[in-house]
Amino acid sequence: MVDFYQHLGRMIRGVRERKGITQSELASRIGLNRTSVSNFEAGRQRFSAQTLARIAAALGVSLESLVPTDPALANDRSMSAEGRWMSTVKKSKSTRRATT
Repeated sequence: MVDFYQHLGRMIRGVRERKGITQSELASRIGLNRTSVSNFEAGRQRFSAQTLARIAAALGVSLESLVPTDPALANDRSMSAEGRWMSTVKKSKSTRRATT
């Protein structure tokens, strides 16, 4: 079964590759090393919401475009505070759109 971080890593890798950015380039843009980026993409290393925000900005995409939307992943025990935080971000953005 693919967990939250594995799916998130696949999303990051897909966007990075579509944009023609190497792991080393992404690492440089977010202030980390290439090994960390490789581990993020493979789902081997967890990271903070702040790091996810830096990755999204470096790739020129929204946070929402990287976060898994599969409800099964949302209930996955591997989804830590970062995943719950992103769920809150999505809800608040939906609420703002509905009120504007």
